[in-house]
Order: sequence, then structure tokens, then C-alpha cells
Amino acid sequence: MPNDQTLRTAVLDILQRMKRRKGWFLSVALLVLGVAAGAILLIPKTYTASATILIAGDEGVATQQLAVQIQRTGDPSDLESQVMVLRSPKMLDAVYHDSVALAAWVAACEAQRDNDLLFDLKARLWPAPGCAEQAGDRTRTLMAFGAAQDVAVVGRSRVIKVSFTAATPDAAMTMTNSLVEQYLEFDLHSRVRPRLMALDWLAGEVSRLEQEIKAEEAGIEDYRKRNGLVRGENNLIAAESLSSVARELASAQADRAMAAARLDVSPGDPTLRLARDSAQARVRAMSQQFDEISGRVQRQAGVEFTVGGMLRNIEVKRGLYNAMTTRVSELRVEERLVTSNARLLSKAELPMRPAGAPASRIAAAGVIFSLLLGAAAALIRDLFDRTVRTLPELSSGTALPVICLIPRIRLKRGGLAEMPWHQSPAELQDGVRTLFGRSVLMKEIPGSRVVMMASAEAGAGKSFMTIQLARIAAASGRRVLVIECDLRRPSIGTSLSMSGTRGLTTYLRGKADRDEVVRRREGEGFDVILAGELAAESLELLSNTRMRGLIEEVRRAYDLVLLDTSPAGYLLDACALAKLADETIVCVNWGRSREDAVQSAINGLRSAGANILGFVVNRAQSGRLDLYHASYQHPAAPVLSAAGQS
Repeated sequence: MPNDQTLRTAVLDILQRMKRRKGWFLSVALLVLGVAAGAILLIPKTYTASATILIAGDEGVATQQLAVQIQRTGDPSDLESQVMVLRSPKMLDAVYHDSVALAAWVAACEAQRDNDLLFDLKARLWPAPGCAEQAGDRTRTLMAFGAAQDVAVVGRSRVIKVSFTAATPDAAMTMTNSLVEQYLEFDLHSRVRPRLMALDWLAGEVSRLEQEIKAEEAGIEDYRKRNGLVRGENNLIAAESLSSVARELASAQADRAMAAARLDVSPGDPTLRLARDSAQARVRAMSQQFDEISGRVQRQAGVEFTVGGMLRNIEVKRGLYNAMTTRVSELRVEERLVTSNARLLSKAELPMRPAGAPASRIAAAGVIFSLLLGAAAALIRDLFDRTVRTLPELSSGTALPVICLIPRIRLKRGGLAEMPWHQSPAELQDGVRTLFGRSVLMKEIPGSRVVMMASAEAGAGKSFMTIQLARIAAASGRRVLVIECDLRRPSIGTSLSMSGTRGLTTYLRGKADRDEVVRRREGEGFDVILAGELAAESLELLSNTRMRGLIEEVRRAYDLVLLDTSPAGYLLDACALAKLADETIVCVNWGRSREDAVQSAINGLRSAGANILGFVVNRAQSGRLDLYHASYQHPAAPVLSAAGQS
């Protein structure tokens, strides 16, 4: 089916891209695997212990909870406030002052130093105080506690999960339980504390009222004594005396009336007169006594009114005293019955496994990610690669054929340019023979030929190919001259181990004749004109009439003249020589020369009038080249092997 065929083609294309970028794939994959292995070895093992707390409402018969408090219990804001309390420095400081928890933390620190490679390396590079000394730094230890602590609400419930992470299981469990215990104690104390404060205040007020009542009662008694308010059996003594005197006064008045009546009957009786006078004197005396006592009683009545006010004040205080005494008793009962809002659901247990992902999971993730990232790196690198990789694309893009492929050859020592022709590798000789056959033998032109070797960028191998082509042409019996026209960065002299300052630059400046700059390459049968001195005005020198004259002279003296030029993508020197050459061969470096730079150089040379014969692809890797060709189908494009087969 077409869809299956399309899918199969796409999968094969991806696999081919990955295969030809296997270096990138393996590098990234091994890097990711190395990171995973480093994580397994270097990341310290830590243990996490967890406890849970339920935030519930008030319970118990002794509590009086307001409706707003009942509504607030379990509210998210209230739960968050409890979470903040658990995370607060106050709670961490309470854990810090727990000697058992602090000792467990110090032991975990020492265990980490002994078993953690990364920690040990860091300690060796930057020596630090011991664990016990570090624990003595309260601020630093509290910061470490805060980093190891985790407090969160479980879902939408009223349960809070408290966790501690430490280097040992015992430290994690001990720290978690210590924090929970400190929190429960703090929560209970925070609920009992207001009652204790109220109880202390009420107890003080009761004691004060009791003292005031006693003092005022003693003052009333003293006031009564000072004002004669002495009570008899039924009433005040003064009132009882006034009643007695009133009765005696009434009796005396009755006796006086009786005596007067008798005297009226017997006016001259001296006994009756004496009795009357005696009764009258008694009445006057009793009246005087009654008036005195009556005045005293009136005065005591005002004093008694004041005392009544004082007694009423005492009664008010006594009522307040009794109410406070009752409330004190109630608070003492509540203090014993009050409970915390927080309930411990589960204590922290000793963790059996390290926290985080296990080593097997990290290894599996490392393998998966190494494959994925390696494949992604290979595909991205292949997608954005704009260098010369596919010969059909190179040929179709420039409408030029690929003359030959020069394989990539690695030597243990020395270079190919210095190596004699008969000692060079066979695959190199086959590639050069293909170049010689297609550029010289198959295009036999009467007379001498001038061939310019050009490239788009430096390092494309044009100087090397110039030397190799000169060697094989000389070996075929032709008279060959190599002219080094790269006056900025000449390299042929170095490759052939030839030196000297007299060369093409000297000739073009008119300081030497042709015979003075032509040098014989003994043993290889060709002549060379080196660049000589470096020339910043290379374009001007190569464009002058002496250069044209030189080419005309050497045409008559040699069968093949090879011009080694500067990169056409950098300088216009090759364009200046384009019309002087019969043919131009462009060298590209497989996997390094950029297609856009090659295309730009070709356009420039064509604009200058160059007759471009085709490409020489250097450093081609035949195995990888086949992988690229498998992704493209261009039957019309010539793909030449190093042996000259198309």
C-alpha cells in the first residue's frame, strides 16, 4: 500500500540519517549515560520519614467554642496557618534544642561525610568544620533543618503531612517525630495558655476581693464602736435605752398627773404637795434624759445609714467574689480537660528505602534518554548540515559533474604531499588517475593546456591535488609546470620541502626573469614556480601583463601548466586568472565545504569567464557516502567512484 511504503521509506531515511551521524548519536548517548552513571554514583543517598497530623475541632464537655471557631476549623486558610507554624523557625528551634534530634542530625552528617564521594571530594578541596562544630552554629543548622523539612496539606483533607530528609534513616525518623511532638505540645500549650492566664488573673482578683471584704468589715465594726453603735439583744443599745426612758417618762407623767389630781382634792395637804413636786421633778429629769437619748438615737441613725451603704458595697463585692471563685473552679476543670486541635494520625517510621528514584530506575531512564537524545542530536545535526555530502545534489545544484573522488586516507606519520608517487596509497593513485584521465586524456587538445585548480574555501585540497596531478602527468612523459598563484597563503613550497624568496611575486614585480624563478623538481620530472614573497597586492600582480606574458611563454615550453590559486570564496585572484586558463577544476572537501560557498564560488568563476570542468571531492568516506546516496534518487547525476567508474 502507498501509505505503508511511505512510512517504510520515512523510517529507513531516519535510520540512514542516524547511521551516517552515528558519531553524534554515540557521543550524545554516551554523554547521557555518563550523566546517569554519575548521578547513581555521586548523588548521595537520602532517606525521608513522614508523619501525619489531623487538624480537628474542639472536643470535650469543658470547652465553650464559638460558632466562628467551629466554622474556621478545617478551613484552607486555617490549615495553611498550621503549615506555616510547622515551618516556622520557632518549631525548628524547638527541634534544635531537642538533644536526641540534634544528636541524630550530627550522626547523619558524619555518615554522609564517610559515604558520600562528592561530599568527601568537596571537603578535601574546601576544608570545613566538623559536624559537631557545624551543629553549634544555630543559624546555619536551622537553615539546614528548613531545607530538609517538607510540610504540606494532603489533598483537600484536613491532614498535614510532615517529612524530614536526612542522610540516615534514624535521623529522618527522629527529626520528623521531634518536630511533630514539638508542634503538638505547642498547639496544646497555645490552647491552655489563655486559660492559665485567665486563671492567674481571676485568682489574683479573688484574693484581692477577699482582702478588701475583710478590711471593710473590720472598718465597719471599728466605725460602729467609735460612733457608739453597740447593739443589744434586739436593737442598738441607744434605741433600747430610749424605749426604756420613754416608758419611765410616761410613768412619771402619769404619777405627776395623779399627784396633781390628789392635790386638787386636798390642796393644803403637804404630803400630796410633796408627792406632786417629786413627780414633777422626776418628769423633768426623765424628759431631759429622753431628749438626750433621742438626740443620740437620731445621730446614730445617720451613722447606721452610712454603715448600711458600706454593708451593701461589701455584699456586691461578696457576690463578685463568689462568681469569680466559681469561674476559677471551672477554669481549673477546663485546664485538665482541654485537648489540642491537632491529632497525631501516624508517627514517622524508620524508612527502609532511600528517597528519590532507585538506581535501576535512573539507569533505565538514562538508557531511554540516551537513545532519544542521541537520535535527536544525530537527526538535528544531519538536518542542519549544509556541507557537501551528496554528490548528486552537488552535481544537480551546479550543473557540473563530479570528476573523481579522493578517499580519506590516514597515515601514522608524515603527509601524502611529501610522499613519492610510487609510494602513495593505491586508493589515492586510483583517484588521481581518474582525475588525470577525465581532465587530460579524455579531453586531448592540440598544444599546451593550462588548467587552474580552484576551491571555494581554504583546506579543500586544491594544492595537494595540483601536486598529485603534476606527478602523474610527469610520469606519463609530459612536460609539466606548477605555478603557485596563491600569493597570500602559499603551501606548495612547504608540501614539497622547497624554500626560497624568489618566485612568482618576484617575477611579476619585474625583479626576475622566468628562468630565474623556475625550479626543477628532481626525481619527479616537473618544474615549479613558487609564490615567493607574500604579496598583499596579489590581485593587481596576477592581473598585470607580465602574468599574461608568463602564461604565453610557458604554453610554448610545457605540455601542461597547473595554476594553484587562492580560494575563490575569499579573494578574486582565481577570477583574475580564469580567462588565462583553458579549464578550471574546483576542489571541494567532503563534509567540510559548504554547499552555498561552493555555489557562490562557481557563480563567481563563471562570471569571470572560467571554463569549469567539474569537481574533485577530497577526503570522501566511501562507507558514509553510500549512506547519503541511499537517501537520494538522481539517476541522471554522475556519481563517480575513486576508481573512475560512473
